[in-house]
Amino acid sequence: ENLDAALDGDRLEAIPIFAAMAGYTHHWDEHWRSTISGGYVWADPPPSLGSFAIDNTIYASANLMWHPTTSFRMGLEYLYGRKVTLDGSERDAHRFDFVLRYDLVR
Repeated sequence: ENLDAALDGDRLEAIPIFAAMAGYTHHWDEHWRSTISGGYVWADPPPSLGSFAIDNTIYASANLMWHPTTSFRMGLEYLYGRKVTLDGSERDAHRFDFVLRYDLVR
């Protein structure tokens, strides 16, 4: 969302941002693995960006992957996101992904 800098009055000021992300991968056995991850972003944009500028966001994901060979893998992933704007509006987003991958060159 281009949160590098913004006008604060007649001066271009850097926007303070705090962001953190963490993840963990667990290998259930030789062919199965799962990864969970999450992230948080907080911004302090000036009023010049308007009431729809990002205040904070949250992101989370979890998946289950099956890889029976070194060249082939498939799996399911769930993703969640939430965005809060300066005016206090909040919106959630949910997404499921299916992944199918085959490497032709190893």
